[in-house]
Amino acid sequence: MAQTDFSAELAAAVLELPVDELHESWRQLEDAHMVRGRWFTHDVVGEVLQASMPEPIRASLRERIVRTYAHGTSNGHTPARPRLPSPAERGTG
Repeated sequence: MAQTDFSAELAAAVLELPVDELHESWRQLEDAHMVRGRWFTHDVVGEVLQASMPEPIRASLRERIVRTYAHGTSNGHTPARPRLPSPAERGTG
């Protein structure tokens, strides 16, 4: 799936929702220390989330993420391709 780079913009594109509809939910994830900026606060967070999803949902999300990167979002913006964050970005360095 999206691995370490997980933004509100990518989530909105994958869910086919306006990004404005996700701002409050994204803030709640940040307040709960699940994400920080564009990154999960720890690799284990993403791993646990993926492991808790049924395979059909994971497969559907993977397809949507690939489609988003291949075709961009409905507003023409293509989210940045995932990359490994630096230790400073992850808050571990």
